[in-house]
Amino acid sequence: MSRHGVFHQASHVDAGTPDATHCGQVPRFRRSMRACLSWIAAVCVALLAWEAILQAVYFRLPPDRPHRVLGTVTAPGTYVSMQEGFCRARIAADGLRGADTPPSRSGEYRLLFVGDSFTEALQVPDRETFAERAGVLVRSKGMPVYVANAGHSGALAATLLGQAPAYASMVAPDITIVQFRSGSFGPEAYSAGKKGYYINRTPRGPEVRYDAPPRLGSVDNALLNWLRTRSVVRLARLQVKRITQRRQAGPAVTASEAPDPVDPAVIRWAIKELKRSYDRMVVLYIPTDCRSRAVASAPDEVALRSACGEIGVPFVSMRSAFAACLDRRHAFPNGFDNTAPGEGHLNQVGHDLVAHELASAIARTL
Repeated sequence: MSRHGVFHQASHVDAGTPDATHCGQVPRFRRSMRACLSWIAAVCVALLAWEAILQAVYFRLPPDRPHRVLGTVTAPGTYVSMQEGFCRARIAADGLRGADTPPSRSGEYRLLFVGDSFTEALQVPDRETFAERAGVLVRSKGMPVYVANAGHSGALAATLLGQAPAYASMVAPDITIVQFRSGSFGPEAYSAGKKGYYINRTPRGPEVRYDAPPRLGSVDNALLNWLRTRSVVRLARLQVKRITQRRQAGPAVTASEAPDPVDPAVIRWAIKELKRSYDRMVVLYIPTDCRSRAVASAPDEVALRSACGEIGVPFVSMRSAFAACLDRRHAFPNGFDNTAPGEGHLNQVGHDLVAHELASAIARTL
């Protein structure tokens, strides 16, 4: 009997040992999962809070979207950036900076500004752009004007040519200011691999073509697009891109070693095509290297000046004015406190200089 009792007790202990171990593992697993989920929730809340802060005071950019006529434009919304200067701007329905285009009013001149990021000027407030300041100066001469800013970051000569008929129809401008810079007629303007407008050389002459970017229509792509437009994600992508570019950058190329992609015949054709869409226009050239007091013109600037003189289009180059500002006032027309003097886009000094030059040219043309 005692032997049976010992055997029974031993069996009871051996059978219960695995169950006790299993019961101990379950709470431990649950605690680990709870801790993991808590960390994930904390990270999500932190990212959402950081996203709200970024969009409010540091970086908020409406994404580009396909347009049935213009190709690609910035989606409507509020733009905020403190990466270069500071700007809070409203983007209208057709990619214009500011309010939507109002109906024409009797006795009012309509000024259309087209160009790249120097015209869009998402580094300064709305009232500080050279487009708005030029409008104020023209109004001070007794000429009522409406200003439409159709600048778009990354726009090259091909983009300006492709969008010209659409903007001419939408805005119906009395005068159009077409802004170019160093590189507007560079190799990327002829690149068919980049989605969008590009210049195609044919035996009959150059022509503008458009390759539509792929449209994302599925639910998965819609979610992916939403994630890609978050400020946290976009800033991370920008930082990765900058680091990659620094690592891939080769040795600096001097001006004498740099290839000359400028084709005067293409530039002459481009000015003629733009004049077909914009009857009265002014061509504005902005040099990107403003750190030198030298006034030597770049090849694309020389070709633009020659084509405008031949076709009868007013031409305004800011090279001399920028050099004089640096020489007399010791002030750079570009660069900001949060970047570097003499680098990047125009600051308030640069926009003011451009506005005064343009106001005189516009007053002579009206």
